[in-house]
Amino acid sequence: MKRTTLSEEQMAIIHCTGHARINAVAGSGKTSTLIAYAAKQPKEKRILYVAFNRTAKEDASTRFAAAGLTHVQTETLHSLAFKSLEVHEKWEVQNKGYSVDELSKIISFRGKKQQAEYKFFLAHHVQKCLEYFCHHSSSKVQAAAYIESISELNIQREVAPHAQWIEKQVTQVFEKMQQGHIPITHDFYLKQFQLSRKKLSAHILLLDEAQDASPVMLDMIQQQRATCLLVGDTHQQIYSWRHAINALEQVNFPLFHLSKSYRLPPHIAKIAADTLALKKPVSIIGCGKHTAQKTKVILGRTNQALLLYALEWVLQHPNKKLQLGGTLQSYLQSEEGASLYDVWNVLYGKKQYIQHPVLQQLRNEEQLMTYIQTTGSTQLQTLVTIAKHYRKELPFVLKKLQLAIVKNGCEQESDLFLSSVHRAKGMEFDVVELLPDFMPPEKWIQAWHSKQSRYDRIRLEEELNLLYVAITRAKSQLIIPDILQVQPVKDQERYHSSFAW
Repeated sequence: MKRTTLSEEQMAIIHCTGHARINAVAGSGKTSTLIAYAAKQPKEKRILYVAFNRTAKEDASTRFAAAGLTHVQTETLHSLAFKSLEVHEKWEVQNKGYSVDELSKIISFRGKKQQAEYKFFLAHHVQKCLEYFCHHSSSKVQAAAYIESISELNIQREVAPHAQWIEKQVTQVFEKMQQGHIPITHDFYLKQFQLSRKKLSAHILLLDEAQDASPVMLDMIQQQRATCLLVGDTHQQIYSWRHAINALEQVNFPLFHLSKSYRLPPHIAKIAADTLALKKPVSIIGCGKHTAQKTKVILGRTNQALLLYALEWVLQHPNKKLQLGGTLQSYLQSEEGASLYDVWNVLYGKKQYIQHPVLQQLRNEEQLMTYIQTTGSTQLQTLVTIAKHYRKELPFVLKKLQLAIVKNGCEQESDLFLSSVHRAKGMEFDVVELLPDFMPPEKWIQAWHSKQSRYDRIRLEEELNLLYVAITRAKSQLIIPDILQVQPVKDQERYHSSFAW
């Protein structure tokens, strides 16, 4: 935001004293506001800016340094925990976390069925419960109520009889990591820092992207003696699947707003506001005056839609180049580490070519689908859908896609840029085109009013947030399918976030 005059909203934040929470719409200059706030503080006050990820941390570090604010330290919560606990001296770190197969070799299945698919089903939920506990604020695994966090009732019923056994295994795995008997995960040392209740030396703590904070992160912040400013956009919470709880709504600090978007022109700001109006009226004042159309992205809601689009595009444009947001492997692989090739080999009986140890134990499509249904693995289901769509032609079209993707450093050679909303968060483009795989507003309203809806409150709200985040990446032009256009909202149709289910 290249402006020297600060708005009244920004001035109110700069002059605030004590704790505060700041709800900033997309493109409203929140980092510029925090820089101005930090510049007003006495130099002897140590300020800690906490970013959501390493990229945001490095960007903020450059901007604070350019403003001459040497008393501002920029970190992520993971980097703070890593340094404070001296992780590199005490533990070995397992960078990718534990796979289902790796956990199945650590935990004890004594007294349980020994069939491979059954053991992997149990190991999958041990993995998920361990992840849930590490993001939860509780000090005991039992209190984390992992079973209650499973949104699909049919999976809840499958897992519930094993709840105590799962919690026992998670407790033992966590203790083994504490004692250094097995390598630790990145989630572990963040949780360990929270349990240690260590105090940081900062006088002022600025938490960015607060809407994406998990319970363990919020507890780490609230343990500190520092003055805390929580900054974010409540409507950009799109990480509930990573256990985000929107810290802006979890604390009782005085609330400030940044409602002017210097990225969005008025017509795109109106589309964004109309979309969020399905929840409640939101003020977004579009002040953007950008007219260039040099950069363009096509955004999708799901990896499945993006991958299918990419595969069809390379078949229709054999001599053109493509850039993907993220690596191709991230689109072809499930969180369990199983690849699209593995799934295809299971479906077509080519067991000798299956690389993933879990899928190696599944003899046919029926066992694969049973595993997916009992674990709720939507990513594996996506791979099955794509494999069935292309059938025996899949290896051929995947090869063409691999050849079409530009190499790192050669992005300027690409004819098309495709990305998921999650990967594009924090980015901006002159032109944004949306794929039609977002939840249509009309369907959103129907799901909200339907007592039989499979969408719970958090997931429903997040679906609308995903559409809002996608819309607000655009600086000049937005190309949006008719099915995603929002009609004027009647008061009785509007969803109110204070409504209790």
